[in-house]
Amino acid sequence: MTPFTGGFAAWPMESGAVEWHSFIVLILCAPAFLLVFPPRLWPRLVHVPIGTLLLAMREGQSDWWIIDERLLGPAFYIEQGLTPTALVGGAIALLVLASVGTLVVFGLPTLWRAMRTRSVWTVILGLAGALAIFAQIVEDFLMPPLTALGGEWFAQICEEVPELLFATLILEAILAAAPVAASEKRA
Repeated sequence: MTPFTGGFAAWPMESGAVEWHSFIVLILCAPAFLLVFPPRLWPRLVHVPIGTLLLAMREGQSDWWIIDERLLGPAFYIEQGLTPTALVGGAIALLVLASVGTLVVFGLPTLWRAMRTRSVWTVILGLAGALAIFAQIVEDFLMPPLTALGGEWFAQICEEVPELLFATLILEAILAAAPVAASEKRA
């Protein structure tokens, strides 16, 4: 990524400053989680920092082999053999699968309880999700016609700014959920 090239007009473009900022904020979500959540909750909520790091790598738009979906299939390991790459890939795949498991077993019930008690972090998370859906709709359906009409810059703003707000709201949801999680009784 090249964050500051092309002048002001390039800021909302793919790999521009706005996307770079989203990338950095999503990366900062993982250490923020580790700083504000009690260590006793880390194993149950491992999906939060892992998920934000995976989202950051997706936003980074680079060829990150370490998060390639091929890690979840046998073809990658047959091709690699018993190499450090395969061992690291296997460890990453196990971590991702474990975090999906914690999301299903602990994360969804926690979300449901928090929604019933109207915790503010669920509202923030819902708004972040709505912004992510909006950005994806813009990218998939509105970008081609707007680009054809000469409105690529506007379309890029409509896609990248909600992605930036999404990243910022995810960080805010983590910070808002921490005091609630820390005050809950030990499970």
